[in-house]
Amino acid sequence: MIKKSGLIMAILLIVLVIFTVIVRANHGVAKGNMEKENNTILDDKPEGFVEITEKVRDDKDNADISDMEKEVYLADNDASGEVLSLYSYMKAISNSGKVIFGQQNGNDEHVSKRDNVTSDVKDITGSFPAIVGIDTLAIAGDSKINRGSNTKETLEYAVERGKEAIADGAIITLSMHAPNMGAESIEKDADGKYNFWKCSFADSQNTGGDCAAKCLPGGEYNDRYNAYLDIAADYIEGLGDVPVLFRPLHESSGNWFWWGSGNTDKETYKALFRYTKDYMSEVRNLHNLIYVFSPGGTSDEDEYLQTYPGDEYVDILGFDSYDSADIPYNNSFLDQNLREYCKTVASLAKKKDKIAAISETGCLLKTKDCAIKNQDWYRKVFSIAKETGMAYGLLWSNYDESNFYVPFKYDDTKGHEVINDFIKLYNEEYTVFARDLGFYDGVQKYNVKNTNKGEESGYFTDLRTKSAIINARKINSICHNVDQVNLVLKNLEDNKNVTIDMEKSGNMYEAEVTDAVLGDLGKTSRGTAELVADGKILQTIKGLSFNKEVERLPKNTLEDFELYIDDEELKNVYSHNGSGGYSELSLCEKFKNNGSYSGAFTYSLSGESSYTGRFKSLENAEFDSDVNALAFWMKPDGHGEEGAKVILQIGTSLGGAEVNLVKFAAQTEGKYIVIPLEVFSKSIATDDISTLAFYRNNPEQNAPDIVDSTIYFDDIEFIKTDINKLELNEDGYAILDEPLDICK
Repeated sequence: MIKKSGLIMAILLIVLVIFTVIVRANHGVAKGNMEKENNTILDDKPEGFVEITEKVRDDKDNADISDMEKEVYLADNDASGEVLSLYSYMKAISNSGKVIFGQQNGNDEHVSKRDNVTSDVKDITGSFPAIVGIDTLAIAGDSKINRGSNTKETLEYAVERGKEAIADGAIITLSMHAPNMGAESIEKDADGKYNFWKCSFADSQNTGGDCAAKCLPGGEYNDRYNAYLDIAADYIEGLGDVPVLFRPLHESSGNWFWWGSGNTDKETYKALFRYTKDYMSEVRNLHNLIYVFSPGGTSDEDEYLQTYPGDEYVDILGFDSYDSADIPYNNSFLDQNLREYCKTVASLAKKKDKIAAISETGCLLKTKDCAIKNQDWYRKVFSIAKETGMAYGLLWSNYDESNFYVPFKYDDTKGHEVINDFIKLYNEEYTVFARDLGFYDGVQKYNVKNTNKGEESGYFTDLRTKSAIINARKINSICHNVDQVNLVLKNLEDNKNVTIDMEKSGNMYEAEVTDAVLGDLGKTSRGTAELVADGKILQTIKGLSFNKEVERLPKNTLEDFELYIDDEELKNVYSHNGSGGYSELSLCEKFKNNGSYSGAFTYSLSGESSYTGRFKSLENAEFDSDVNALAFWMKPDGHGEEGAKVILQIGTSLGGAEVNLVKFAAQTEGKYIVIPLEVFSKSIATDDISTLAFYRNNPEQNAPDIVDSTIYFDDIEFIKTDINKLELNEDGYAILDEPLDICK
């Protein structure tokens, strides 16, 4: 009995030891969210890990500051001395041929489960990233950086971690995935304050409700938006007087966030960005911010500037663009796209005497056989940044082993399969990490003057493109550093103009549009409003209707190209999205189905997997619920290469519902197309439609370079028809010579 008991105890002891080892392997000291942990790859016999053969340099020189300018222009004319010094310092680093390395959450989120690791970058190199990013959603939302029980606790934790990164030499950048201010997840506490604790990333992608316009003063959501800005301001205040790169309302050229140009008009976006800057500097009295503007990447300067808030509101010209994680890997992002995007912002920054940067980039990694294995991707990206004059590049976050952008260590001798490539990047003389930065070693006291002595600036707060002024009303604006402010209303159709003095109340200016003014203007749908201060036009709103309702598309019509005054107005309505290509829409009288115009979709593509497209919001369109097909006229261009795509896409809450028309695109004769809704890639409900888009994609292999080819579209509408009476091709849609009675 004693021997058996001893044997049983020994077995139990062995089981306990094994269980302890397993538990320790699966539940290390990571401080990320519990729900983010997925440790299937971090077992005792890891696959996909490699020997760490590169040694980390410890002899890198600090960044050269001998070229620091003594005068710079910052959007905040009351910017602190430390902010002015940092701005001059970053310009000097860029001019010296160096690039600052940054990573989102690079001081807290990490994949490694090694003890005492708070940063994969620091675990690998011994240094934090020189720029460490955080988002408001990580403080008040479901992307929480620790397991705090409320915003206050998480805010305190975030400030503590931010100060730790600053003490290590890093600069903080704050982005803002703000929820749609109409989201049900926003609650109001007993003290009357708004609570964003339950908000999610999905709430920032809730594009309904005209949120951007309602966030401006006088709007339904202005108090909520202010409360959200207060969270950002509280975090910034908590860090102390150190400079912070503030990057609100990013990726404005896209349609995936409620503030994007696919979901609000561009002038409203500009006003909201301007208001955000004003709130932080004037209401919260924060003068330690450098303001970053970051739409999507583009090779066209005019396209980049479509949502640009103005030199008086922006300090850094950035862009966001990601490489594809598809396998086999395609080099088009590195070979062409990234370099062209960098050259675009570098050119504009030089003209405006501002800083250029890659504000967000990356390639999503896999734990084994990832797309950039053996590609030396990191050095190629930052080499392009160096050659084109980018001040910094920021990679996205390491959340967990299914969502990360920087390699990590498994133990002291092994790491992720691209870890040696990353160490090579760190070892380059031109890359600057936190311990190489040296800004806080006295540089922040460098005497730099701000040449901004208070520029005239301003914006409308309650007037937007494609709106109507039918009855007497007030129009409001916010202006700075001005004496006389006027509202100038113009009827372009009849060449009638009315100028109204705007009355001042603080920084708010108000104009009264009376019945007499409307009588003088007459009836038109070609009206504009100019905000003029001391003879300078601060903002122009186009597409206004005076004394009549705004002309709308007929019910069930997505586009007929008949409501645009000219190509400029059409371009302002549609936004670009693409990689390795460019496109634009213009009005065409020669090739059309009905009416005066069709839409000429002209595109250029270069490189494999490149694509380009144009999209617009369908916010005010009306559709019946019982339609069952989409019908339109299309004249293709003869480019039907195998593997290419010609996409007509309808945006829904489920994503883009699309159909590929490339086989028809091989023809050149205009035809009438009828597509049953069930053929689209995602389900379409007419009460859940947000955007219309046209795309042209090159094949993944053997892609031709196509320059200035044009496809024509017209009369795009939902219909109800007897699908059984249509002769559908193998792709599920009908190609007709003309509209049939059953299709009307």
